[in-house]
Amino acid sequence: MILRGTSMAATTQPVLVYGDVSDAGFELLARQDLDLRWALNLEEATAVTRALPLSLVLTSDAFALDYLTSIDTRSRPPVVVLVHGQAGWQNRDRFRTEGALALVSAHDRKSVVAAISEVTGLAFRYYPRVPFQGIVDVTHRGETFFLPGIDLSASGISVRDFPTAQHGDLVDIAFDIEEQPVSVSAMVIRSFESEGVQCVGLSFLSLPPEFKQRIARVVETEKAVAEDAWRNAAAAGASPGGHTMDVIRELGGGESVNQTYFEMLRHAVRSRSKTVAVLPSWLGDVRRRLVSEERRFLRDEPTSSWAEATVRARIDLGRQGLGFDGDPVYGPALELCALLGDQAATSPPDVLTQVTQVRADLLRATNVLVLASREAGGGAPTARIGDAVPPAHVSSTQLN
Repeated sequence: MILRGTSMAATTQPVLVYGDVSDAGFELLARQDLDLRWALNLEEATAVTRALPLSLVLTSDAFALDYLTSIDTRSRPPVVVLVHGQAGWQNRDRFRTEGALALVSAHDRKSVVAAISEVTGLAFRYYPRVPFQGIVDVTHRGETFFLPGIDLSASGISVRDFPTAQHGDLVDIAFDIEEQPVSVSAMVIRSFESEGVQCVGLSFLSLPPEFKQRIARVVETEKAVAEDAWRNAAAAGASPGGHTMDVIRELGGGESVNQTYFEMLRHAVRSRSKTVAVLPSWLGDVRRRLVSEERRFLRDEPTSSWAEATVRARIDLGRQGLGFDGDPVYGPALELCALLGDQAATSPPDVLTQVTQVRADLLRATNVLVLASREAGGGAPTARIGDAVPPAHVSSTQLN
């Protein structure tokens, strides 16, 4: 049974991007329901991996082996590798031996999104997941289980109460679609907990054409719903509320007011009173996203050298997101994202983890500007935000 409009409640998932991920960066930056971290070097990537229970690491073939070999196999998160060329495919066995969960062509956007969706359980605008209520027959190691379904996509299904399953296990499954049975082999690709029950995501391994068409028909009917949800998430960053409009009328717009907003933010962070003056909604969002190094800077405490620049960049991008400046200017923010890797190079792991969060926040705010400018039909930059993301640094280990 397909449940139209059923909410698939889930906690915010931490996801790490490391390497040249091209258009996949755009898909992830457009999501407001991810705890997104963006690493530009191996030290940052490993720091995040050791600090957070990552749902996904999205990396590319030039960076994957260094990353996979640097992480303890017992704590390695699911890793999807984007392959950019023939040399990468020639090393596919090495990737798998070192623990990569999936390899996908970096130039096949639909397959990349499908892989992200199957590993995380997230629906995307071009890859919806349909809430599924029904029993799935699962045969695993000679035993048959009758498990409640959770959701369905064009290439996989999730089920509840399957505690014996391990990543990579092969199963045979059967369930009904459009009142007709579907039987297929699948692999356990994701495990998660829901309402105290162990659940798994199963990725179809071989799907006969008639089954594929049947599932696709059902999933496609939900595509419009998923696209609406994506648009709402993409535009969630910076719509001016009534208080924001009052402040704009008083202060005016443009870059010249950034310092005023900076002082407002600094006062709010420094104040120990519970009756701090209400900030404009977008500035309140900036305050909530600040990492501890940035808060220390605003309180005049010892902190990292980059903290002032990132706070001011957050304010500038957030103010521009209100749409009163004309064409957006985000080149300095992208340059700062690249420089953070060098500025924080000798920092302890907890600071490196903060750097990846700040970088992701700045890239996400930049992406909002690009989307808003395109929709307004202005002289928007035509380059994709994924192409504008600063390049990661390849370490000494290269693919042969």
